[in-house]
Amino acid sequence: MRNGQSLRWCRERYSHLQREHARLARAFGWRAERVDAPRGLDSALTRCLDADGPFFLDVRVTPTESCFPMIPAGAGHHEVLLGR
Repeated sequence: MRNGQSLRWCRERYSHLQREHARLARAFGWRAERVDAPRGLDSALTRCLDADGPFFLDVRVTPTESCFPMIPAGAGHHEVLLGR
């Protein structure tokens, strides 16, 4: 979310949503996991890629970090941003 806000509207003020995306995915019957630290990413990604069926991987990053690639809100898949 911060990526979209910083690219479109502002540079310093952001909305901070702390949602439990993995819990929501599990409520819909998906396998899901939340990764809070870099040391857990490799094993979680392996479990995600090895899973049969849908798997939601919620990877937490520093709130001020930009995450790319991303598709801005309202854009098409052909408008993916690979960096600033």
